[in-house]
Amino acid sequence: MKILLSLSFSGALLTLLILGLKPLYKNRFSKSWQYYILAIAALRFVIPFTPDTTITGSLFARAETLLEGAGPTASDSLQTRFQTPLSGQLSPATEDSIPASPEADELLETAEGSIMQTGTKREIRTANNGFLSDSPAIGACFVFIWAAAGLMFFVRKITLYQAFTRCSKAGNMEVSDLAVLNILSACEEKLHIRGRVELYQNSLIGSPVMTGFFRPKIILPAAKITTDNLTYIFTHELIHYKRKDMFYKWFVQIILCIHWFNPFLYLLAKEINRTCELSCDELVTAPLDNKARAAYGDALLSFLKAENGYGSSLASVTLTEGARQIKERLGAIMDFKKKSKLRTTCTVLATAAFCACFMAVGAYAASPQTGKSLSGKEAKADETPFPEEEKDERQIADSPGEGEGYGTLYYTQTGFYIDSHIIEMGWNLNEQASKFYPTERTLALKDNSYITVYFDDAVKEYAYDEKAASAIAGLIYHLKNTNCNPVLEMPLITDIENIEGKDVNLLAEEYYRNGMLCRFSAIFPLLDTARQETYYQNIYQDGNTAFFSVTIEYMDAAEMASYAAKADEDGNVAFFSILLNYLDEKTIRQYAEKCYKEGNIAEFSILTEYMTSEELQNWLSKAHTDKKNSFHHVIYDALYR
Repeated sequence: MKILLSLSFSGALLTLLILGLKPLYKNRFSKSWQYYILAIAALRFVIPFTPDTTITGSLFARAETLLEGAGPTASDSLQTRFQTPLSGQLSPATEDSIPASPEADELLETAEGSIMQTGTKREIRTANNGFLSDSPAIGACFVFIWAAAGLMFFVRKITLYQAFTRCSKAGNMEVSDLAVLNILSACEEKLHIRGRVELYQNSLIGSPVMTGFFRPKIILPAAKITTDNLTYIFTHELIHYKRKDMFYKWFVQIILCIHWFNPFLYLLAKEINRTCELSCDELVTAPLDNKARAAYGDALLSFLKAENGYGSSLASVTLTEGARQIKERLGAIMDFKKKSKLRTTCTVLATAAFCACFMAVGAYAASPQTGKSLSGKEAKADETPFPEEEKDERQIADSPGEGEGYGTLYYTQTGFYIDSHIIEMGWNLNEQASKFYPTERTLALKDNSYITVYFDDAVKEYAYDEKAASAIAGLIYHLKNTNCNPVLEMPLITDIENIEGKDVNLLAEEYYRNGMLCRFSAIFPLLDTARQETYYQNIYQDGNTAFFSVTIEYMDAAEMASYAAKADEDGNVAFFSILLNYLDEKTIRQYAEKCYKEGNIAEFSILTEYMTSEELQNWLSKAHTDKKNSFHHVIYDALYR
């Protein structure tokens, strides 16, 4: 139990470390790296091998020592009662009831001498309500509870898996369309898949899924799917199969059965499922251009109607996990960044750092009573790995310095326009991350204060451009004096361009055509109203959700309501979800009623994010009364997950 609890503690500690540093690497490192780095935390929950000296081992050893020190005193730990006269020795059972310590040995000798003198036996037992003497029984009770609950969780997961596979087999129909099979074969060849992947259709599912560990099956919904979408679907699901994501997922599920009592492990499992889809999207869209990425995003949105309650996250990997993650996935798809040498170097360093933390966190390695470690090495009774003073210094040296922290780099996809310059900037860079940006310059602001500005390598020459420096200083002063949230500190310039003397209309056309989101958003307010309305129409027709997100704030309320009605009528879930952030509560409630009445589960699932717990409870009761199982599933998920 000590080893189990220490593994649970060390795994939780490493999970908190990795997720706590997420703001630093979320938008910098690849999604695949973020997916697999979580495996280090998962392994920490199950690997007992550890160095002799670790953080967890030291904490557990110290806690055990404190518990022993808080035990009963000599005057309280013995109580005597006379029994029938026996020989002047203590029975083995009586000796075992005394803690192994110098004080206990002294008491034992005193007791034995007393017995020999009086010729009677005295039973010596510990006080403290018999806790120490009864600890084996208590330990066995805890082990039984832990094992029983773990077995229950495991049986439940197996049952859900088998139930889903049986139901899916009952509705599966093998695909015989040669055109579809040829598309699948082409995708298999492109991804170098050697084994045969079976293909079925099932009218009971709404979103493509892959099942099976060794005999993979892709199951498509009965609805007709375009050729392009089939390519995206097959590529997505085959990547899941090639990476063995089902094995990864079940490995985490088994760990959950072992550490079912640890809430941080559930947080880790949820993060692994989330990054699994993000990393798969990244691999699918890496070779695509912006237009193709947008088409892939539309393919994801088209299967949101899969929220029909038929499926099992334990038995399959699916194209869409629901509306909750779709915004993040769409944003990640359109914000794809190619690898650079700096990013690769930072990734390697971060991986090495987390592996070092994996070892440093460790597990319960030594017991003060036995002097043995999990590695089997003997430790001397009076010997510690290093003096207490040195241990404290080591821990302080390994932790961040006071005031440094890890911070959060605040970044917005909206560009800024000032003094003929378009500037893309993030802020709240921390001391550790700033080391990756050696180019810096201290600028004076209008209020005679100073601020250090960091420059990305791609724009480091602007650090010495006086016009650019003046524009940056003006922008920072403006943001710091307009209730900027979060407060602007340690800014990082990621992109900048001087557009002095250039036609903003031509620039807007160029930026939109080339997908330059930040630059387009910076000059969009400079366009006249008629041209802005033209862009709104073009953006909507092109299905460009990213550009719509950064320009919608310049719409008036009537125009927002008009586009919301149009998106609802067209079934354009992506644009509808963006507009919801700007609609009033009354309008949102009206759309919820409309979607429920029309059976529009995709839009309704997004609307649940804007409902209060009380409203969700009312909707849950209504769906139960009306026997609308698909709506009941979506509302229940929004309310309790």
